[in-house]
Amino acid sequence: MYFSGWWEGDLFAGVEDKLRSLSFRLYGLPPWWHGTRALGDMGTWPQEDITYEVGLTHGDVLNPAEPLLEVLSALPIDSSDDVQWDLRMRLRGEIKARPDLAGPGPKRRVTVTVSVEGRPVQLEGLQRGEVWVAETQYERQNLALLARGWDSEGIELVEITDLAPYLRGRAEMLQRGRHDPEPP
Repeated sequence: MYFSGWWEGDLFAGVEDKLRSLSFRLYGLPPWWHGTRALGDMGTWPQEDITYEVGLTHGDVLNPAEPLLEVLSALPIDSSDDVQWDLRMRLRGEIKARPDLAGPGPKRRVTVTVSVEGRPVQLEGLQRGEVWVAETQYERQNLALLARGWDSEGIELVEITDLAPYLRGRAEMLQRGRHDPEPP
């Protein structure tokens, strides 16, 4: 969820137009959850001007002491090999960002059950310490969760149609990131 130099220029120019034209739905925590929200990772194929993945973060990305959950909504990945590679890469990124939460030892397979629009949905993933990633196909799209210090029990997801809190949170994060030192 953190990549070096992200505040040096907004890689998300024209993001509102891109978000309005998505061919998949975005999911996040319900409006009653009170905490920092921000637009997170966003994957695009620039040559085709297609956005294939959008992450909505919950928690303060710039505060490593705070639990963090990113909900990634994406176009479906066809191959299970691609999904496993994707999970390993995401877990590696999260462990690198918070090695203190990952702890020593091997990663292990996990099954996480969350509520999506009131329905129980199982996600398969990997965990090491308090860092975990899990992914599934949900209604003809991919849904992934990336977590650091966030308990998997009781997560409720809803479709997000009002992106204003996430866009506002991203703008605030960019402003703070210009003044904060680079995380370790």
